[in-house]
Amino acid sequence: MYINANILYGILKEKYELRRYGHGVGDRLLSLPAFYERGEALAAGKVYIARVHDLPPSPEEPCLFVCIGRSPTNIWSSWRGEVLYVADSSADILAVFNAVQEIFEKIIVWECNMQALLEDNGDLEAMIYASIPVFENRLTVTDYDLRVLARCAAVEISGRREIRMDNSYERVPDEKTAQFQGVHQRNRKNREPFIYTEDGIDQYCINLFLRDEYVGACSLMEDYRPVRESDYILFGRFAGYIRSALTMQSQALSSQFVTLKTIFSELLQSLPVSKSDLDRALKREDKVSPWICIVIRSANKGKTLPEGYLCGALEDMLPDCAALAHEGVLVAFCRLNENTNTLIDLCGILEPYLKDMNFLSGVSAPFYDVFKARSHFLQAECALETGFKQAQDKMIYKFEDYVLTYMIMHCAGQFEPEMVLPPGLQRLRNYNSVSADYWDTLRRYLDNESNASQTAKELFLHRSSLLPRLEKIKTFVDMDTPEQRLYLRMCIHICDLMESK
Repeated sequence: MYINANILYGILKEKYELRRYGHGVGDRLLSLPAFYERGEALAAGKVYIARVHDLPPSPEEPCLFVCIGRSPTNIWSSWRGEVLYVADSSADILAVFNAVQEIFEKIIVWECNMQALLEDNGDLEAMIYASIPVFENRLTVTDYDLRVLARCAAVEISGRREIRMDNSYERVPDEKTAQFQGVHQRNRKNREPFIYTEDGIDQYCINLFLRDEYVGACSLMEDYRPVRESDYILFGRFAGYIRSALTMQSQALSSQFVTLKTIFSELLQSLPVSKSDLDRALKREDKVSPWICIVIRSANKGKTLPEGYLCGALEDMLPDCAALAHEGVLVAFCRLNENTNTLIDLCGILEPYLKDMNFLSGVSAPFYDVFKARSHFLQAECALETGFKQAQDKMIYKFEDYVLTYMIMHCAGQFEPEMVLPPGLQRLRNYNSVSADYWDTLRRYLDNESNASQTAKELFLHRSSLLPRLEKIKTFVDMDTPEQRLYLRMCIHICDLMESK
């Protein structure tokens, strides 16, 4: 959901008189609105609908409140989150909630439609048509040579002005082209959005580039209603969709065309991939930085958004990402580079999205050999499955954190776990003594690499008191060699896992 505080404020203030408090939540993407209950723990990035007298006395998380009632106290002015205070005395909290939810639903439906159109060859006219309810103003897409590829405009129909698709011409008229060809040549160098004035009317323009090549522009003109501040933010998103559509149209459509996503898809299916195809897919890619595989699935059986939408959202969110659906889960292959730097940075980008969508993820170890993509996909699946059994309060499970648990869980092979435990260890586990906990003593002794002094210190014993315990333990198990001690440590972990089930 591409909705932040500025978008919400820009649209909502047309319905209500609003006042803003706090330092703001910046460009943080916001999650779906919910009613706030007094005393409820706050979640970062959440939108809460509340009465002012129910607000917490000392807010800590950078979330957003939409409030009604008396004016908020001064403490909210310095808060790192934000409050949108509905100053209308007659405002109803349910009506405010519905208004906020309608904004979310409108943007979500638009993004789903745009993503679906991208998956279906990226028809520019259909994408503009799907965007009319969001912008309600003239939208135009031109190519590098000022040809109008698609547009809509306000028209008179039975005495009423409406925004409709306009197919009246396919190119800027020659007489106009001559007038501003020089201006156009200068404007096309702009990498940032700019304002272009034609016939006294301002157009907000964003140039479109494929790599370093200028391929066209999108423009938004105030034609039906005043342009909101939030429209500029959403128009940047619109330009991204159009750029993706133009990219698709500019690529060769032959069966010989190879993309990195098709390479990953074939590797996940254990299909043969030639080195020449991989080299073609990587010809413009950095071949030095490592890859990470991320597996994502829903944490519940509730309604989910389309796979194509989710893959597109991941590719927009994560740098150098190829996302696809495979065997009922979403799989993303991401490059660690100067933008993400580390796995911690990547997880920091991903976590708010997982929290918002109620998703879980497993993350593989970094790898360089793309041909081993399926093995690292299995690593990520293993991390998700193993990690969720041990810690259900997390959303991201890294393979490196659960690889030992995975090894121990599978070291018994076809046998039941109890069958690989030495009989003496099982007797020691069940041995009860009033004077000593022999099981805990053995665990600490092995964890301390057979250091009796350190073990005695942890048990608050004198070393001379520990030694008889160790002699007693040796009557149950053999721990004379490093191999035997490693075997015992693994068996103790197996017992721990058996108890946790």
